[in-house]
Amino acid sequence: WQQRLRDGAGSFHQVVHQVLAACPAGETLSPPLSAALADAIRQRVEARSLADDYALRSLLPELCCALHADSLNTLSPLTRHPDETPSYAEALHAVTQVIAVRQALRSLTPSLTTSRTP
Repeated sequence: WQQRLRDGAGSFHQVVHQVLAACPAGETLSPPLSAALADAIRQRVEARSLADDYALRSLLPELCCALHADSLNTLSPLTRHPDETPSYAEALHAVTQVIAVRQALRSLTPSLTTSRTP
């Protein structure tokens, strides 16, 4: 999928849909794939091309759940525009909420490398 993203092979929506379908529940994507997807989403938000891509917008909250936690900072904060439609603003707000919850939960999870004293 990373190669398809780099090469522009297939639609981005199709790649996201396939990635989400292949990702088992409760698992996250690899850090490199997550970074590539997060960068592509950020570019679409900044270019305002996401505003008219209703199908892709509907997948964004689920994608944010599947992205590796290290890539979430790429999407926070997202560029906002004063002339956003209500549905577009709602979609970006949903993305922001998912990211905020995941980051909050991550801060509550003890590090696996932290040693515990008896």
